[in-house]
Amino acid sequence: MTDGATRIAELEAEVRVLRARVAELEAEVAGRPPVAEACFDEAFIGSFGRATIGWNLEGIVTRWSEEAARLLGHSREQALGMRVTDLMGTHERTPEELRQWADRMMSRSMATMRAQYMTRDGRSMQLQWSHTVLRDAEGQATEVLSEVEDVTDQQATERALRDSQRLLLAVLDNTPSYVFIKDTQGRFLLVNRQVEAYLGKSRAEIAGLTDYDVFPRDVATFFHRQDEEALRTGRAMQYEQTLPSPDGPLSYLALKFPVLDAQANPMAIAVISTDITQRRRAEEEQALLRDQVIEAQKAALRELSTPLMPLAEGVVALPLVGAIDAERAEEIMNTLLDGVNRYGAHTAILDVTGVRNMDIDVAGALVRAARAAELLGARVVITGIRGEVAQTLVHLGEGFGGLTTRSTLRAGIAWALRR
Repeated sequence: MTDGATRIAELEAEVRVLRARVAELEAEVAGRPPVAEACFDEAFIGSFGRATIGWNLEGIVTRWSEEAARLLGHSREQALGMRVTDLMGTHERTPEELRQWADRMMSRSMATMRAQYMTRDGRSMQLQWSHTVLRDAEGQATEVLSEVEDVTDQQATERALRDSQRLLLAVLDNTPSYVFIKDTQGRFLLVNRQVEAYLGKSRAEIAGLTDYDVFPRDVATFFHRQDEEALRTGRAMQYEQTLPSPDGPLSYLALKFPVLDAQANPMAIAVISTDITQRRRAEEEQALLRDQVIEAQKAALRELSTPLMPLAEGVVALPLVGAIDAERAEEIMNTLLDGVNRYGAHTAILDVTGVRNMDIDVAGALVRAARAAELLGARVVITGIRGEVAQTLVHLGEGFGGLTTRSTLRAGIAWALRR
């Protein structure tokens, strides 16, 4: 039984005592018999509707309701005169322990205890005893009235609930994520060990605090808005968060979802936050490495796609293969001018046999490269021109004039060597 239910039972017993006291006072006024005889007779006890037992200060049963007979398996005739300790499961205590227990109980108006009970037919029950101490006008204890309730099923339910709670905490405490539950006002209700370690506080210290008590105000406000969104939408929301730490910014992936009551109304919000800092750093390093690899590959391809070859003293050749765009045309010009300077070339051969397509912009870039090489004192011959390439070059008009061309690379080399 929960603390609230226990308190209710105690209050009900106290009300009965007060009613009995009122009846006693009425009896005194009317000249009726004393309350012990008038108010706590068998009919009065039976009216409680519960298993009710009366016993004197020597621990001997003096009153026994029909519900007590049904619950405990003893008839009224059998029960009267029994020692109450045999019913409460306290018979295994020493006389000194029993005396101390009785003194503690008699010092209060009410007391509650639980004990295991074995019925006459061999059934084991968990009973809850609620004792009310009756006193005379001078405040001296005269009798004890006990209500007995079978809480066997309730105890099993409570045990199952405690086991479930232990299992839940075991799972939460052993997950690497930060897990916590807050009420709708943002107060922490439950946290796991990872949250304790992160905040440097125990569960008891964290309970009742809010984000504003443990985080900087801007961070707490950020979290509060996310909580409100998850509560408002009524569904799970996922967020990526960054928090400051002595080791630098930490990245977290937070899953927030409302916890609903029996009427499907939000009663709390649960948060599972996973540290993804290492994953984010690995992704960034991987992206950087990928960019570096791509750039290295592009550089290698540029070098392979514009290979400058010295053919003879003062003669270099630059065979071009594949598609040529503006970026590659720039690379061709740089490679050609660098080769003319490096080898002191008087003749440079641009072979376009392997070029798939050449629009007027690319053709213009090649012509500009040839003109630039001429400014360095080298004559450029373009070889391997096909019909469609020739048409493109013709469209350049006067810009193409003065350039030497040959149909094949072999013819271009022969021309260069004769010079």
